[in-house]
Order: sequence, then C-alpha cells, then structure tokens
Amino acid sequence: MSNILIIGHCKPGPESPHKPLYEFKDDANYLLQGVDYLDTMPKCPQQEGQFHVWDDVPRNSKDILYPWNCPLYLGVYGAFPLYQDGKQIWLNLLIDGYEVLKPGGRVIIPTSKDITPLPQRGKLQILKDSAQQQIRNVERIIADFAPGKWCVKYMDKTVFILSDKPHRIPKYPVLILEKI
Repeated sequence: MSNILIIGHCKPGPESPHKPLYEFKDDANYLLQGVDYLDTMPKCPQQEGQFHVWDDVPRNSKDILYPWNCPLYLGVYGAFPLYQDGKQIWLNLLIDGYEVLKPGGRVIIPTSKDITPLPQRGKLQILKDSAQQQIRNVERIIADFAPGKWCVKYMDKTVFILSDKPHRIPKYPVLILEKI
C-alpha cells in the first residue's frame, strides 16, 4: 500500500476510464506509479490500490492526499455556500481525509495564481496574486466543516506535482492543507 492517495481518479489500466497521471520531478514527467487511488465511480475496476469508498482506506495510512479534477474550486475561488458535489468532496477531504492521513499529513490541491472570484456576475474580474484570498476561502470552509483540524498554506512550488499529459510541464501553485 502506498502513502499517497489520488482522489477522484481511477487507477490506470486496460479497463480504467481514466488515463495515467505523471509526476513532474527533475524537470521531466514520469509515469506515476506505486500510488493508491480513490474514486466512487462504479466504472473504476476492482484492483489492488483502487478504493471505491473512504471507509475502505485504512486510517492513519497516508502522507499525501491529492485531489485530481475534483469539484473543489467553487470553495477555493469563493462561492459560498457550498452545495451538492462540491460540498460533499470538501466534507470527505476534511473529515474522512483527516482520518486517513498520518499525523502531519497533507492534502495538496492544485490551483492557480490568478482567480476569477465566484460567484461572478456581470463583467469578469480577475483577482491577481490571489494566494491570501484562496487561503481565507479555504479557512472559511474548514471553520464550517472541521474546525481546528487543518492549517492552510499556499506554495508556488511543491515537491509532489502531477500532470495529465506526458509532455506537459505543470507550473501551477498549490494549496496545502496540513493535518494538525
């Protein structure tokens, strides 16, 4: 079992509906291997390292949770209240993820430097260098769903960053939620 869990993505394989992911390190992309996956889609094939529900992931077993293409961004970019899938994924990350992570474990959320605050009405407004706004937005969600359990940071670079294309150089910042 791996100490990394990719959330919202099926483990790649011949029957998987999802394509492989790549880890960017040493200025190159390498096929991501040796990690576990969690996706609730029934299309994800049963295989070792593929979880379908949070309760099947052993408690205190992971160092990193990495959501991939999850509906988190309404919360990161400012829309509130959260609803439906967006609310559920935040609840899962902050409550179930807390139980799955080892002490000091982290959730790494890919984001962007500049955001369009949500909800947006009328003329689109771009918020440049939005790190502090994103941190405040996520801290608000934590205060509502899991107060006192997480510390939030914004980093321009991280040691673990993923790409969905073998030749794409991912240069995006991340939000880090660290288990307290």
